[in-house]
Amino acid sequence: VTTYFLLSLARMFHSVVGMVLGHGSLVVPQTRNAIDRFASQWKGGYPFLPDFPGTGRWGLPNETCATRPWGCQEGCSCSNGTEACDVGQSCFWFSSGCTIGCDKCDGDGRRDGLPCRCAQCANATLNNPLWRTGNRKALPGSKEDWTRYNPWRSPGLAPIFDSCGMAGGGLVAGVESGEYNTTKFAKQGDVGSNLPEAPTGTVWKAGGVGLTAWYIRANHGGGYQFRLCRKGEKLTEECFQKIPLKFEGPQVLKWHDGTTEEITGTYVTEGTTPKGSMWAMNPIPQDPTDDFPPPCKAGTSPPVRAPMAQGQYGTNPGPCAGNWPTSVIIMDTVRVPAYIQPGEYVLGWRWDCELTAQVWNSCSDVTIAAADVFDMA
Repeated sequence: VTTYFLLSLARMFHSVVGMVLGHGSLVVPQTRNAIDRFASQWKGGYPFLPDFPGTGRWGLPNETCATRPWGCQEGCSCSNGTEACDVGQSCFWFSSGCTIGCDKCDGDGRRDGLPCRCAQCANATLNNPLWRTGNRKALPGSKEDWTRYNPWRSPGLAPIFDSCGMAGGGLVAGVESGEYNTTKFAKQGDVGSNLPEAPTGTVWKAGGVGLTAWYIRANHGGGYQFRLCRKGEKLTEECFQKIPLKFEGPQVLKWHDGTTEEITGTYVTEGTTPKGSMWAMNPIPQDPTDDFPPPCKAGTSPPVRAPMAQGQYGTNPGPCAGNWPTSVIIMDTVRVPAYIQPGEYVLGWRWDCELTAQVWNSCSDVTIAAADVFDMA
């Protein structure tokens, strides 16, 4: 009884702190999903804000650009170093209600109820506590292991609505999922694979490395992968899974004041889909613990003020931890396979959450140039 009570209390607490939703997006290269950056209310990325010490979008109380008065305030507040974080509503492209082993997502962002969203979920393949981003002490597969069917517990296996995300996470706005602010560019339920191309000027070489960066609007743990699909092919999981990219070197955290710090990334290749593909664990703990502390030197000091939801503010327990780490971006270096043909590609980013049954996606346009003769050698 005591165990059940504590588990229920923990899940109730998580539901409360998670009300801001679990949003994030790719920042570098610029994404197709940021199409609303051309809308007047987000144009330019709002590099200066009167009440938030970062960059990005956090609406003022008198703005009403959704069906709810605080619609703009549910936006994609973020940082891109000292530059404007010009992302529009890119953090609203995701799939909600997705658990491993199911054929499809149910679009429901609920935090309670049965953990499996279909008749029969798959067993978790990621059970090493060092690769978990929450509830690390729970026995894998037990009732206390309430994340056991969520996407990160078998990276890449959970179904999604679309490989470039779905606006608002489902066909209709869901509980604790988010409502997409309708613009002339996109609306709730649109799929990201139908978004127009958005040339970035990014050129990577076959066999070379590329720089990426992403941010967390609201932290639901888990981990992520980068992959490529040849432009002209249908943007599906089948296509993206043909060219998963590997991570190289340290990760880098970059804050809104331009400061950076290298951290040691945690990379996983066991129990992943495609088999043996490399995924990176989200390095930012939502709720820091002794066995999953903040990765930066500052640790849990000082607390950082951050936007939550509905015009409310809270604090993160340090500059590289918490549920709303919007003043920092996570930078990764990825290796482009030497064997792929030069040409135009779509870079896919997939973030499989652990603390919720959700998956975020972004898609960016990149050019792959031929490898140098020296590189090929």
